[in-house]
Amino acid sequence: MLKNVALMFFLACSSLLLIVPNSHAFEENIIGQLENAVKKVVASAESSVGCILVSRSPVYKELGAIPLDNIPGKLGGFVPPAEPQKRLRKPLDKSKSSLDLSDPETFPDSFGTGVVVDPSGLILTMAHVVKDAVKVYVRFPGGKGSYADIHALDGRSDLAVLRLIEKIPDLKPLKFGDASNLKKGQFLIHISNPYASGFYDGSPSVGWGMLSNLRRKWNNQTAEADRTQVPLYQYGTLLQLNTVVKPGASGGALLTMDGSWVGILSSIAGWPGADSSEGYAVPLDINHRKIIEVLCKGEEVEYGFLGVQMA
Repeated sequence: MLKNVALMFFLACSSLLLIVPNSHAFEENIIGQLENAVKKVVASAESSVGCILVSRSPVYKELGAIPLDNIPGKLGGFVPPAEPQKRLRKPLDKSKSSLDLSDPETFPDSFGTGVVVDPSGLILTMAHVVKDAVKVYVRFPGGKGSYADIHALDGRSDLAVLRLIEKIPDLKPLKFGDASNLKKGQFLIHISNPYASGFYDGSPSVGWGMLSNLRRKWNNQTAEADRTQVPLYQYGTLLQLNTVVKPGASGGALLTMDGSWVGILSSIAGWPGADSSEGYAVPLDINHRKIIEVLCKGEEVEYGFLGVQMA
């Protein structure tokens, strides 16, 4: 009896020695496939993701660098004056001397991320990134870029579309996916410019994580009198991620493992006291796609509202 038990134990140990190496090779193969899939998506998508540089400095007005036609959103470009000291009432201090956002050495006052939605030069970003901007510049991988006007902006969805002033060749829009098909636990890739990582050369940063939850709500209460201005975040539309969305990443692309664009990162969708290890994104579902289509036309988004209140 003991001999039989010993023989069985020997055979079991021998089989483990044969299985473990094969199991290790199998794991390495799976990891390799996953890594290759991520690299393929990044290589295809990163050229469509730009670093948005924003300035709200009042000095542009002193320099006469504000468009005269006073059209909302028309910000124009910027050419540094040859002798700025003579045109100003007082000399520029050092902190305000770098106003040319097209200069790779200029670090912006504010920043975010944008994604190409039309090869003609339309860039989708978050409205809070460019709200009240005086000048906006978008830099893409390789250093190519252009100043931009705010083509259209919608505060309720927190979405905005920029129009590049200069034509940039070979702009490639990302392929829209359908966020309504996403499932909890799905792996996702994000490409963005946290802390203006691409301000110098336009090269965005890459990360990946898991979809933690769907239809999350922005925990920021709004007074009943302001119901017509309630952000869509508050209606439980957000995608929750197990990865942090850092400042500057707002407007970044959230992609599936096959490269479909399914979400727009937002760094303000969280709230104080929330888990710092989580992040949020606006889903590219049919409703948000309709909003983007309206903004791309340069039109105002209209929302239906049932005007019934309790007495």
